[in-house]
Amino acid sequence: MNITIPVPDVIKPCCKDVCGETCFPWTDNFFSLDNPGIGRLILLFIFQGIFFWFLIVLVELNVIRSFRYAVNRLKTSILNKIGSNEDKKNVEMNEKEDEDVRHESERINNKEKAAKLFETDAMIIRKLTKDYGSFRAVDHISYGVKRGECFGLLGVNGAGKTTTFKMITGDETISSGDIYVNGCNVKNSIQEVQRQIGYCPQFDGLLEQLTGRETLVLFCRLRGIKENDMERHIQDI
Repeated sequence: MNITIPVPDVIKPCCKDVCGETCFPWTDNFFSLDNPGIGRLILLFIFQGIFFWFLIVLVELNVIRSFRYAVNRLKTSILNKIGSNEDKKNVEMNEKEDEDVRHESERINNKEKAAKLFETDAMIIRKLTKDYGSFRAVDHISYGVKRGECFGLLGVNGAGKTTTFKMITGDETISSGDIYVNGCNVKNSIQEVQRQIGYCPQFDGLLEQLTGRETLVLFCRLRGIKENDMERHIQDI
């Protein structure tokens, strides 16, 4: 015995002539740009993917960092022109400096011997400044670290030591001034600088969810070490 059960038209489950204002929207083309098609959502995902991919490229090429440095240079130039007491302030600051600090600053800022510094000093910091809004954390410091020399920064809490190291490693941008590591400027060659230095942070930089070996594997991959060489480097450490 055959039993026939009437089935409603699933293509048009609820139309205005049946449901009135509660009509369920329907379309045969699921990729339609009109509701309830998902075409708009797919286009949005595509545009987002292109935008964030382009943003990653800008970050990797240091375009954003270079733009920020250009803005900082422009702002510093304008402030120097407006601030007529800047030279007087620098003179007063030099009078308060220790003699050895002043001599080191003069050695680094001597333009005639600038080329020779790159031969003798592994790191050169020249008129380094860091501003957080109206607060100046690092104020025009200049010093050099000669090759083979052990160098340390001493100061009270809040003197700007940690901020200085963060600028050297690229964790913080530089408001004004320059940092050179083996002749490479941190502003435009930060990736090359990071390949040549190691950094032990002030605070615990370990991830509690990872073992020691997993942490080393993570940093090897972050540094771009090849998978074939990774095991050898981990064993050496």
